[in-house]
Amino acid sequence: MIPDWRTNCVYLSSRLRKRHPTVSASLESILTQSGTVVAAIPKTKDIWCRDYMPVQVDENTFCQFVYDPDYLQGYDDLRTAPSFCRLKTMTNCRSVNLVLDGGNVVAAVNKVILTDKVFKENSAMSSKEVRRVLEEVLQAEVIVVPRPPHDPIGHADGVLRFLDEDTVVLNDFQGPEATYGRRLRSVLRQHGLECVPVPYFVEDHVTDGIPSAVGCYVNYLRTEKLLILPVFGVARDDAVLRRFESLFSGTRIVPLPCTRLARQGGCLNCISWTTRFRRKKSATR
Repeated sequence: MIPDWRTNCVYLSSRLRKRHPTVSASLESILTQSGTVVAAIPKTKDIWCRDYMPVQVDENTFCQFVYDPDYLQGYDDLRTAPSFCRLKTMTNCRSVNLVLDGGNVVAAVNKVILTDKVFKENSAMSSKEVRRVLEEVLQAEVIVVPRPPHDPIGHADGVLRFLDEDTVVLNDFQGPEATYGRRLRSVLRQHGLECVPVPYFVEDHVTDGIPSAVGCYVNYLRTEKLLILPVFGVARDDAVLRRFESLFSGTRIVPLPCTRLARQGGCLNCISWTTRFRRKKSATR
């Protein structure tokens, strides 16, 4: 797999500039100044490009899963067709007959973490068969963790990320979610992963049935050059920034205000598609 810390190109939906012009302009400026290639994906139906774009397995191989999330039932106007997700730089893109959003794929080099929502969305197959297919196409150990309670999206990138091959940073689930947090850490440790909690809080705000992502700092955007950390205009932002600077030693970390974006249910990893190409150049159709 291509982990985020090896990516050198960031794609954003062409709709992002209209929907969230401030976030879009800030991202493009930060990434360009860091030497990261930034490109737009045209003809998309929504800004959450992580979910409908293919998953990159290696520099030459991509997997296009079926984009049919249950939370978009009845919202066909928000589904970007696979034909619009194939860029000219993709020399080998394999179609995989599994329903899976890219936001539910958190990758290291030899490991990938997904929530158990992947079993629900492919209920016609046994969980054993779903896991077998995933390990075959992704060429990695598949680790399936429980999804948070009361989370209709069920994406792993709203729960945790890989710090390195053997360590994950994850939301510090407290209060009513403490039991879930213990279950989550138990599964991860069974697979030999070290668990490092980072601050997390829940905002009581819902848009079109989707809970706010305000407070979800792990939904950052990371490339080989830097890490862009979502911040939400609250007092704990500074402490979180210092925490990330200590954990991601040697990585440039840039905070970016994301409250308005996050109140629509996603954050920086959700709106970006990070890839690695041998040649750093923009892709056009």
